[in-house]
Amino acid sequence: MCYRIRASTLERLHELTDGALSRIMRQITADDPIAPLLTELHFKAMDRRLAIVLHAVDDFVRESSIEAVLVSDGYS
Repeated sequence: MCYRIRASTLERLHELTDGALSRIMRQITADDPIAPLLTELHFKAMDRRLAIVLHAVDDFVRESSIEAVLVSDGYS
């Protein structure tokens, strides 16, 4: 199997760990006229899924190499 991810995407995903994703999403949705759009369970699920994605990327890197998984941002 071949799994590829842009280096900038992986960097951004790492920036959203440790609850940063749910904190940002809380801020974004807080002022929505029909707030609350998402419950605390939704926010926790997003953080959990992000961890799953990053774990999968780590697995792909271990199976092959970082060079085989990462795509430079100039790649189309």
